[in-house]
Amino acid sequence: MFTKRLNLLMSERGMCRADLFKQTHIPETTISGWYNSQKKPNLDSLMLLADYFNCSIDYLVGRENEVGVIELNLSPIENSLLTAFRKLPSKEQNRFVGIVEAFAM
Repeated sequence: MFTKRLNLLMSERGMCRADLFKQTHIPETTISGWYNSQKKPNLDSLMLLADYFNCSIDYLVGRENEVGVIELNLSPIENSLLTAFRKLPSKEQNRFVGIVEAFAM
């Protein structure tokens, strides 16, 4: 599952393995090992990739299906707003952000 998710994230950015090496400095031999199922990523590599791709480690290893980083320590009202926001179509999300920014000024 890890290699499948890594492929998906890389293809979304139009990246190849060499690009991943250049951006993360993870050795190309390590990346090749992941693709050949000869190696599994260690925790440091997973954290680096999660930060780079702005996703959770759980997403990378297939334990979660949402790409985004999980927010921690949200108040009940923040959690409620985020849940409602995610249900909106993209156009309505942009409109909502504009309204909130207007109130914040």
